[in-house]
Amino acid sequence: MRHLDVVGLTVIYGAVRAVANMSIHLDEGETVALIGPNGAGKSSLLLTIAGVVPARSGSIKLRGEDIGSASVEQRVGSGISVVPETRDIFAKLSVHENLLIGASLRRDAAVVKTDIDRMYSLFPRLAERRKQMAGFLSGGEQQMLAIGRALMARPKLLMLDEPSLGLAPIITDKVYETIAELKKSGTSILLVEQNAERAFGVCDRAYIIQAGRVTLEGSPEELAKGGLVEQALFGRAAAGIVRTSPQVETAQ
Repeated sequence: MRHLDVVGLTVIYGAVRAVANMSIHLDEGETVALIGPNGAGKSSLLLTIAGVVPARSGSIKLRGEDIGSASVEQRVGSGISVVPETRDIFAKLSVHENLLIGASLRRDAAVVKTDIDRMYSLFPRLAERRKQMAGFLSGGEQQMLAIGRALMARPKLLMLDEPSLGLAPIITDKVYETIAELKKSGTSILLVEQNAERAFGVCDRAYIIQAGRVTLEGSPEELAKGGLVEQALFGRAAAGIVRTSPQVETAQ
């Protein structure tokens, strides 16, 4: 079943076209990676799906329903949660209070308590620091908190923007272990990542994005053949073919 359909999406900041007629899709329970260099439009795409940034044109459908005019709150209520690259935790609130904010639209208090316990089980470091102000957490701990807060909304679609950015390898391993566990639970995941190797370890499919456009799409196995990712991102010689869509070029 198709979970997310983005068709012909264009996003413009002033005179800058951040996303240019982009189309992607995500099936139910699928993990899809968006891979590309800085400034490619990956973050803009996520923020537009979340309703933070308006689209100039195109459509966004969640389970077949057009959500283009829905507010951020309505999109959260429909099951979309995003962990931005900036994390955006509430620095002057405690870890526990940040997690509660993630469940602010829910009305099942007893289950919320159970879910907070689950977050502490998933991220033991947060349990140790539950009363500490979030602004005093390390970068890795803040990333765990940002993911935990997003999960408190019980999302059906979780969008993660550069979850490994600036983290020590051991913390990155933990974050990706968590992503793998969420994938097993059936959560649909849209993952923005510059590190293709990391993304390929958890995703079912990936889109290579450059200058606001999709240039390649395929499974990790297909894209790993013949240096297709390197060719798309860095112009290096490569050989191979991946599945294409109307906006995707075939690599020979």
